[in-house]
Amino acid sequence: MSFINKWLRADIQDISAYHVPDALDMVKLDAMESPFPLPDELIGQYLAYLADEDLNRYPNPGAGELIQTLRDLMDIPNDFGVLLGNGSDELIQLLALACDTGDTILSIEPSFVMYGMIAKFARLNYQGVDLDDNYEIDANATIKAIEDYKPKLVFIAYPNNPTGNAFDRSAVEKIITSTNALVVLDEAYYAYADDSFLSDISKYENLVLLRTVSKIGFAGLRLGLLIGSKDTVAQLDKLRLPYNINTLTQVSANFLLQEQDEINNNAKIIIEQRQILSDALSKIDGLKAYPSQANFILFKAPNANDLFENLKDNGVLIKNLSSAPRLADCLRVTVGSQNQNQQFIKIVETFMVNNKDLSSYCNNYLSVDNFSDYCPNGLQIEGKSEISKIISGVSANQDLIDKAIDEKSDALFVHHGFFWKNEEPSITGIKKNRIKALLDNNINLFAYHLPLDAHPVVGNNIQLAMRLNIQNPTPIGDTLVWQGEVDASIDEVVRSVMNITSRTPLVFGRKDEKINKIAWCSGGAQSYIEHAIEVGADCFITGEVSEQIPAIAKENDIAFISAGHHATERYGIQAFCQHLSQQFDLDYQYIDIDNIV
Repeated sequence: MSFINKWLRADIQDISAYHVPDALDMVKLDAMESPFPLPDELIGQYLAYLADEDLNRYPNPGAGELIQTLRDLMDIPNDFGVLLGNGSDELIQLLALACDTGDTILSIEPSFVMYGMIAKFARLNYQGVDLDDNYEIDANATIKAIEDYKPKLVFIAYPNNPTGNAFDRSAVEKIITSTNALVVLDEAYYAYADDSFLSDISKYENLVLLRTVSKIGFAGLRLGLLIGSKDTVAQLDKLRLPYNINTLTQVSANFLLQEQDEINNNAKIIIEQRQILSDALSKIDGLKAYPSQANFILFKAPNANDLFENLKDNGVLIKNLSSAPRLADCLRVTVGSQNQNQQFIKIVETFMVNNKDLSSYCNNYLSVDNFSDYCPNGLQIEGKSEISKIISGVSANQDLIDKAIDEKSDALFVHHGFFWKNEEPSITGIKKNRIKALLDNNINLFAYHLPLDAHPVVGNNIQLAMRLNIQNPTPIGDTLVWQGEVDASIDEVVRSVMNITSRTPLVFGRKDEKINKIAWCSGGAQSYIEHAIEVGADCFITGEVSEQIPAIAKENDIAFISAGHHATERYGIQAFCQHLSQQFDLDYQYIDIDNIV
């Protein structure tokens, strides 16, 4: 055991340090900071203002000029006292130090984590009181906890962090009047809230407020303030460390906080953007945005961890609260600039694609209404609404379904699905097993048959043409058969087919070496050889062969290549799902369950 582990208090060793994630080159929407930098026209004046300071001297111990600047900015009456801290955290710690060892700090939960952490640092007891399911304060439960635990300090964030809501004023007033404890209302987000208890300090002798400049554009200054009666502040000032507000913070704040119009205008912009952002989140199926009176929004999302990581991968950092008590699946986003908010929303919208939206897009993209098919195209089995990971394969057999389950896929895309024309309609046997496996694991099944064969970009036939280096590929009339040009021998065409299918095809008919015009149709299209003959093709490629085909090919002097039904239909579903992956930023994997046919 190391020296520090022997020396340090065991309860301190058991806790984790406050974590601040790396935000280099990220759009930073995780820490409730203002998105507005210092205006260019102020930078020169600000630097000149700093240049006059004597950094070899200790800072002004009472920071009287700065206190007056804060009074003017926040309309703090002169008959209230003001105590400054190196951020609100120092003032929370100072209040804890005013307590006796073993006293209790009480707060509502979930709320600002530093209340509980500082209680532990100061060897105080900490008692949390749960908010209700809507994150509203339960006055009766809180008063009962006050009666039971007799706290010395009661912290209430108003508005609350991380939920964003301002609690019912009458409930807070009942709590203040129910106790002899010092009630600390943390108004860090006062600039964005509709209500404040500032004027109530004269009404309740056991009330103090905390505020900060961090949320109004100056987080780098680390400047917080406590507002209370002059008697209260005078006594608490005894616990303040000397020179706790450094010269650069004092001078910077004295200069920057004079820009009241700029500060107030920025706050109005944030409030406007908060509403726009909240509306945008609320419109996304599967998300729940909670009401906010702060400069951030708490929202609940399925697959919250995946969404958080997806945002990070796309250069946007928010706060992941999904593992915190009472905040399962919750994330918190700071209200940024208009551009930042739009970038954030676009990523979330893309990630949060749901099965109905995806089905609609796929059906339109593949023009399914234009086809009379042997099976239903589109969403065949409905699973979970939200889709972030998709698996594709050729046919929806049990092996592929099991792989999709193992990979925790939200949707399975196939070329050959269920419910074929003239098949037994009863859901029994292997069909029952397959469908049950999908339903039990909440996996969507999407199947696209003829529309995926015919599509001019991602279809099976155009994808075969690309891989076989066929020039000028075009459909033959309204059929599913395509034609194009090659400059190759039959042997060269066969080798190309072998390369892309990984199998030796069956070859019949024409023996001439030279092939110029070629026709093809993926899958079981052997009967379509007639279309190839009609356009004068030298060679026809498809997946399957029937008994009469060798004779037809020979008598019509056309080469016929049977390359495998499954093998010729691998590439359309891959190209289609790669397109969906890019379009909707989905996690995608193709799984090939080989089929010898």
